[in-house]
Amino acid sequence: MTGDSLAYPRRERHRDRWCGRRDGRRRHPGYNDLVEMAADATVTAPHPRHLIEQSLYRIEGERLAFEQRAAGDRATLATLRADLLAANVGLDKKSAAVIAAEKELTEAELLPRNYVELAPENRVKLLARRDDARNQRIAAARGDEAAQFAALNAVNTRIAAVKERITKEFVIAQVQARRVGAHCAMRVTTYWQNVVLLHPEGPYLVPLLRFTAQVLPSWVTAPADGDPAGLGRGPFELHRVVQRLDPKEST
Repeated sequence: MTGDSLAYPRRERHRDRWCGRRDGRRRHPGYNDLVEMAADATVTAPHPRHLIEQSLYRIEGERLAFEQRAAGDRATLATLRADLLAANVGLDKKSAAVIAAEKELTEAELLPRNYVELAPENRVKLLARRDDARNQRIAAARGDEAAQFAALNAVNTRIAAVKERITKEFVIAQVQARRVGAHCAMRVTTYWQNVVLLHPEGPYLVPLLRFTAQVLPSWVTAPADGDPAGLGRGPFELHRVVQRLDPKEST
C-alpha cells in the first residue's frame, strides 16, 4: 500500500459490513460474552480473528520481502566485518613495526662494516649513514602504518554504508507492516460498527466496544537500532496494540 491514506476497497468494506450485520442479527457475540472479553481487553469474533490472521500473513510477507532485499547487503556486511578484523590485525602489526623502527641504534648496528668505515676519520660519516638508514626505516614503517589505517577506515566506511542500507530497508518493512496492521484495524472497526447496528443489545454493547486490540509481531514495533545483521529475525512475540474503537456506523 502506498500513499498517505489507507486503501479500503469497496469489496472489502461490503464484506466487513455484511459480516458485522449478519453477526449482529444473530446476536453474536452475546452481551455476557462481550462483557467477559472486554474485561480482558480481548474483544473479538470469528471475522475479526480471520482478518487478523490475514494481516499477520501479509506482515510476514513484508518481513520475508525485506529478508530478500537485504540478503546481498547482509552477505557483504559479513565479508566486510571479516575484512575489518583482518585490517585491525594488520594495523597492530604495522604499529608494532613502527615501534621497532624507532628503537635507538644498537652497538652492533654501529660497528663498521667495511675498511672505509673502519677508518677513524670516517666515524662521523658512519654515524650519519646509520642515522639516515634509521630515519628511512621509521618513515617507511610509518607510511605502512598510515596506509593500513586508511584501509581500515575505508572498510569502516563501507560497513557504515551497508548497515545504513539494511536499516533503511528494515524501516520500510516496518512501515509497510504497520500499514497492513492499520488496514486490518480499519476493517475490524467497520465490522463492529455494523454488529452494533443490528444487534438486539446494540446500545448496551457500545460502552464495551471502546477499545479493540490489534496484533503485531514484535519486530514491527521494535526500534531499528540493533545490529543490521539481526534486524527482523526471531524469536518474535505477538504484541497486542490496544486502540480506541468508534462503534458508530461509518458512512
